[in-house]
Amino acid sequence: MFPATIATIGNYAFDGSNLTSLTIPATVTSLGEGIIARTTGLTSVSVAEDNENYTAIGGCIYNAAGTILLAAPSGITTVEIADNVTETEHCRPGVHLHH
Repeated sequence: MFPATIATIGNYAFDGSNLTSLTIPATVTSLGEGIIARTTGLTSVSVAEDNENYTAIGGCIYNAAGTILLAAPSGITTVEIADNVTETEHCRPGVHLHH
């Protein structure tokens, strides 16, 4: 899906798309806002294990340390977040966050 050298996925890159799955490659160093906004069929996102900047937990995108929730797929209505999560950047309205 992505070129082998992709470093940035821009703002609203997949907004409203029909994606059902998404894997963020290891080469990605920057994610824009709302990259998976309104992707109602998307219920899980994965991140390449060797990506040094991002990780996926519970199908959502976090920073590498797992302390900032960056994006939750539109197909998920409830997100269980760990106690170490300190921020929820760019998380779409309507997601119910639970510690």
